[in-house]
Amino acid sequence: MDRKVFDVLRRSGPAEPIVVSPTDSVADAAKQMIHHDVGSALVIDRRDLRGIVARRDVLGLIESEADLAAVMVVEIMTPAPITIEFDTSLRDAIRLMREQDISHLPVTELGRVVSVVSERDIILALAHDLKHENRELKRYIHGPSASAERSYF
Repeated sequence: MDRKVFDVLRRSGPAEPIVVSPTDSVADAAKQMIHHDVGSALVIDRRDLRGIVARRDVLGLIESEADLAAVMVVEIMTPAPITIEFDTSLRDAIRLMREQDISHLPVTELGRVVSVVSERDIILALAHDLKHENRELKRYIHGPSASAERSYF
Protein backbone atom coordinates (compact mmCIF):
# COMPACT_ATOMS: atom_id res chain seq x y z
CA MET A 1 0.00 0.00 0.00
CA ASP A 2 1.46 3.33 -1.03
CA ARG A 3 0.39 5.79 1.65
CA LYS A 4 -0.04 9.45 0.79
CA VAL A 5 0.77 12.66 2.64
CA PHE A 6 -2.95 13.29 3.17
CA ASP A 7 -3.11 10.01 5.14
CA VAL A 8 -0.58 11.41 7.62
CA LEU A 9 -2.35 14.75 7.81
CA ARG A 10 -5.72 13.08 8.29
CA ARG A 11 -4.33 10.89 11.08
CA SER A 12 -2.70 13.74 12.99
CA GLY A 13 -5.32 16.31 12.01
CA PRO A 14 -4.28 18.80 9.35
CA ALA A 15 -3.32 21.66 11.61
CA GLU A 16 -3.17 25.10 10.11
CA PRO A 17 0.47 25.90 9.48
CA ILE A 18 2.15 28.44 11.73
CA VAL A 19 2.60 31.61 9.72
CA VAL A 20 5.04 34.47 10.28
CA SER A 21 5.89 37.58 8.30
CA PRO A 22 9.29 38.17 6.68
CA THR A 23 9.69 41.24 8.90
CA ASP A 24 8.90 39.44 12.16
CA SER A 25 11.84 38.95 14.49
CA VAL A 26 13.31 35.48 14.78
CA ALA A 27 12.52 35.68 18.50
CA ASP A 28 8.80 36.11 17.69
CA ALA A 29 8.89 33.26 15.16
CA ALA A 30 10.64 31.01 17.69
CA LYS A 31 8.00 31.84 20.32
CA GLN A 32 5.25 30.87 17.86
CA MET A 33 6.95 27.57 17.04
CA ILE A 34 7.48 26.78 20.73
CA HIS A 35 3.91 27.75 21.65
CA HIS A 36 2.45 25.49 18.94
CA ASP A 37 5.08 22.75 19.43
CA VAL A 38 6.13 22.71 15.77
CA GLY A 39 9.51 22.63 14.06
CA SER A 40 8.84 25.19 11.36
CA ALA A 41 6.83 28.23 10.38
CA LEU A 42 5.80 29.35 6.92
CA VAL A 43 6.83 32.83 5.88
CA ILE A 44 3.83 34.41 4.16
CA ASP A 45 3.69 37.88 2.65
CA ARG A 46 0.48 39.13 1.03
CA ARG A 47 -0.91 35.56 0.95
CA ASP A 48 2.15 34.29 -0.94
CA LEU A 49 4.54 31.68 0.41
CA ARG A 50 7.90 33.45 0.55
CA GLY A 51 9.88 31.02 2.66
CA ILE A 52 10.08 28.65 5.58
CA VAL A 53 11.97 29.02 8.82
CA ALA A 54 12.86 25.84 10.70
CA ARG A 55 14.01 25.07 14.21
CA ARG A 56 17.55 24.39 12.99
CA ASP A 57 17.70 27.88 11.40
CA VAL A 58 16.93 29.36 14.81
CA LEU A 59 19.40 27.04 16.53
CA GLY A 60 22.11 28.20 14.12
CA LEU A 61 21.52 31.78 15.23
CA ILE A 62 21.59 30.82 18.89
CA GLU A 63 24.87 29.01 18.31
CA SER A 64 26.34 32.15 16.74
CA GLU A 65 25.12 34.10 19.78
CA ALA A 66 23.05 36.48 17.64
CA ASP A 67 20.31 38.59 19.19
CA LEU A 68 17.15 36.79 18.06
CA ALA A 69 15.07 39.90 18.62
CA ALA A 70 17.29 41.93 16.29
CA VAL A 71 17.29 39.48 13.37
CA MET A 72 14.34 39.39 10.97
CA VAL A 73 12.90 36.12 9.69
CA VAL A 74 13.73 37.10 6.10
CA GLU A 75 17.42 36.99 7.01
CA ILE A 76 17.41 33.30 7.97
CA MET A 77 14.46 31.77 6.12
CA THR A 78 14.81 29.36 3.24
CA PRO A 79 13.31 31.33 0.37
CA ALA A 80 10.90 29.77 -2.13
CA PRO A 81 10.66 26.44 -0.29
CA ILE A 82 9.96 23.20 -2.08
CA THR A 83 6.32 22.19 -1.69
CA ILE A 84 4.47 18.94 -2.27
CA GLU A 85 0.88 18.20 -3.19
CA PHE A 86 -1.29 16.58 -0.53
CA ASP A 87 -1.58 13.40 -2.65
CA THR A 88 2.19 12.83 -2.87
CA SER A 89 3.26 9.37 -1.71
CA LEU A 90 5.09 9.15 1.61
CA ARG A 91 7.92 7.39 -0.20
CA ASP A 92 8.34 10.38 -2.55
CA ALA A 93 8.04 12.88 0.32
CA ILE A 94 10.77 11.14 2.34
CA ARG A 95 12.97 10.80 -0.75
CA LEU A 96 12.64 14.53 -1.43
CA MET A 97 13.43 15.38 2.19
CA ARG A 98 16.56 13.21 2.09
CA GLU A 99 17.74 14.57 -1.28
CA GLN A 100 17.22 18.19 -0.23
CA ASP A 101 18.34 17.73 3.40
CA ILE A 102 15.11 19.22 4.75
CA SER A 103 12.78 18.01 7.46
CA HIS A 104 9.61 20.02 6.74
CA LEU A 105 7.61 20.36 3.55
CA PRO A 106 4.74 22.76 2.97
CA VAL A 107 1.77 20.78 1.64
CA THR A 108 -0.41 22.27 -1.09
CA GLU A 109 -3.79 21.40 -2.45
CA LEU A 110 -4.59 22.88 -5.83
CA GLY A 111 -1.67 25.27 -5.43
CA ARG A 112 -2.75 26.61 -2.01
CA VAL A 113 -0.70 25.84 1.11
CA VAL A 114 -2.86 23.82 3.50
CA SER A 115 -0.40 22.32 5.98
CA VAL A 116 3.18 21.26 6.68
CA VAL A 117 4.39 17.68 6.96
CA SER A 118 7.56 16.79 8.81
CA GLU A 119 9.87 13.79 8.77
CA ARG A 120 8.70 13.09 12.29
CA ASP A 121 5.03 13.04 11.20
CA ILE A 122 5.83 10.52 8.47
CA ILE A 123 8.01 8.32 10.69
CA LEU A 124 5.34 8.19 13.41
CA ALA A 125 2.68 7.25 10.84
CA LEU A 126 4.85 4.50 9.37
CA ALA A 127 5.71 3.18 12.84
CA HIS A 128 2.00 3.06 13.66
CA ASP A 129 1.36 1.11 10.45
CA LEU A 130 4.12 -1.38 11.26
CA LYS A 131 2.76 -1.91 14.76
CA HIS A 132 -0.70 -2.58 13.33
CA GLU A 133 0.70 -4.92 10.66
CA ASN A 134 2.72 -6.80 13.30
CA ARG A 135 -0.40 -7.27 15.42
CA GLU A 136 -2.38 -8.54 12.43
CA LEU A 137 0.36 -10.98 11.42
CA LYS A 138 0.53 -12.38 14.95
CA ARG A 139 -3.23 -12.77 14.96
CA TYR A 140 -3.08 -14.58 11.61
CA ILE A 141 -0.25 -16.89 12.68
CA HIS A 142 -1.28 -17.60 16.26
CA GLY A 143 -5.02 -16.98 16.22
CA PRO A 144 -7.10 -14.29 17.95
CA SER A 145 -5.45 -14.82 21.35
CA ALA A 146 -2.15 -13.51 19.89
CA SER A 147 -3.50 -9.97 19.99
CA ALA A 148 -3.53 -10.21 23.79
CA GLU A 149 0.18 -11.00 23.84
CA ARG A 150 2.68 -8.28 24.48
CA SER A 151 3.88 -6.57 21.28
CA TYR A 152 7.43 -5.34 21.00
CA PHE A 153 6.83 -3.35 17.78
